[in-house]
Amino acid sequence: MHKIYQNRLLVAVDGSERSLQTVQCLGDISSLRTQHVNLFHVFNTVPESYDDLAVAPDSLKSVSSLQVWEVQQRKEMKKYLNQCRQLLLAGDFPPDQVTITIQDRRAGIARDIIAEARSGYDALVLHRRGMGRLHGLALGSVACKLLNRLDFVPLVYAGRKPFDHRVVIALDGSAHAMRAVAFVGEKLMGSNCSIRLIHVLRGDLDLRQLSADMPDVQETFDCAEKQVAETMDKARSYLICAGFAPESVTMEIVKHAPSRSGAILKAAAAGNYSTIAMGRKGMSRVREFAIGRVSSKVLQIGQEFGVWIVQ
Repeated sequence: MHKIYQNRLLVAVDGSERSLQTVQCLGDISSLRTQHVNLFHVFNTVPESYDDLAVAPDSLKSVSSLQVWEVQQRKEMKKYLNQCRQLLLAGDFPPDQVTITIQDRRAGIARDIIAEARSGYDALVLHRRGMGRLHGLALGSVACKLLNRLDFVPLVYAGRKPFDHRVVIALDGSAHAMRAVAFVGEKLMGSNCSIRLIHVLRGDLDLRQLSADMPDVQETFDCAEKQVAETMDKARSYLICAGFAPESVTMEIVKHAPSRSGAILKAAAAGNYSTIAMGRKGMSRVREFAIGRVSSKVLQIGQEFGVWIVQ
């Protein structure tokens, strides 16, 4: 379960109000003040093809206007990133731990972010949607591409709720879920968090009727519940050993739920939690899909919650 982290966070920002909210949410997590945070922006420059137009007298004015526009946009983005940085400094992040990177677009926004993430970060922090704000979409195009292609570091999606040190960790017995426990333990250590471990046993079966027809059914369910309890005890013990107070780490097994994702979201809402952490994939680990069905649904539906997806 244990992984050695490098204390480096990559924060993708795009100039939107949502990105500012994401940075503010990050600044509210006191335990992250020891991390090095890189505020990273991929800048859309004027395409090189426009330079070819400069040789045409009729196009000179238009090209000049585009170049002026680019200079102004770069200036505005530097101002914006400095505003993001000030939010973190106001949250007591050390000045030498918060850096700004403006990189000219190379292969594409998502691909450039992925390339940067490969240089050694513990997680990528981002918002679900950026400048586009198309109604009806839970994820913006860049966030969706990153979700499907960036599978080697955890993804930390900010939600509408501010981070309030109340976290649900969804467990299913998979290695991904246990790594989510380790990630939360590492990043929130010493922050006085309240953590709820939840496991959902799906199904609305009438066990009494099934037990009468198939005596082994009840025994199978009892065995599964016992294994779940052992997994949750292991996760709880890990968090307590990591420094969390025993009374701050609670457990819940939801039985006979028609939907795992629905039960997780319902439990988070009922307990007024702000954040849900879970593994990228569950027990099935189908290779054809970059993310499991339950994790995907929680991310898509639970937009009010911050969602941490751990590979």
